[in-house]
Amino acid sequence: MVIPKHVAFVMDGNGRWAQAQGLPRSAGHKAGYEHIPTVLEICFDLDIQVVSGYVWSTENWNRPKAEVDFIVRSLEKNLSRFVGELHQRGVRFVHSGTHDRLPTKIVELLKNGASLTKDNQSGVFNLCFNYGGRTEIVEAVQRILAADVQPNELSEELLGEYLWTHSLPDVDLVVRTGGDKRLSNFLLWQTAHACLYIADSYWPAISRQEIEFAVSYYNEVMFGRSEKQV
Repeated sequence: MVIPKHVAFVMDGNGRWAQAQGLPRSAGHKAGYEHIPTVLEICFDLDIQVVSGYVWSTENWNRPKAEVDFIVRSLEKNLSRFVGELHQRGVRFVHSGTHDRLPTKIVELLKNGASLTKDNQSGVFNLCFNYGGRTEIVEAVQRILAADVQPNELSEELLGEYLWTHSLPDVDLVVRTGGDKRLSNFLLWQTAHACLYIADSYWPAISRQEIEFAVSYYNEVMFGRSEKQV
């Protein structure tokens, strides 16, 4: 059984999970946030080294104001404690995304979290917040142009060094919860050769069993192995 080094989750279905239980969408976002440490524990226990979580896209600012405000307030309130827990476990915290439209306090929290945990070596959690794959590539090209890189010097490796994820390996396995079969502008460059697994479970309900099945599916698709247990 080959364990993927980098698994990226499209953490979809928080609102639908809440609505299915007669709860407001905000309750789903709260449950989704609280489920992240559980999923990280499962992944690191399986020897997955890097976990990326697609928490908030650049397109999500178009959602209802009340929902946007709830997400922003939740991040301001909980990020320091969350990063502190990661730090205690020796996990490195990374943020991938643009700072545009983010409150100054959140930008500071993201930078402080990355600085605090930069030397940790027991795994990596990459928070993809205010993230868009196309925006990432455009901003990388802008920085390359600003650095006066000559056309004949440009390569895939060089462009990769200018991405938000420059310190991380490419994605091996994408797990999208909630049943939708699309990437939604997520890590477009990094998932070029990744396996895509669609989970019917909403993010707050995804279990160890389903994550293990996703790893087995990855082995079957990428290596022709049909083991069903990790």
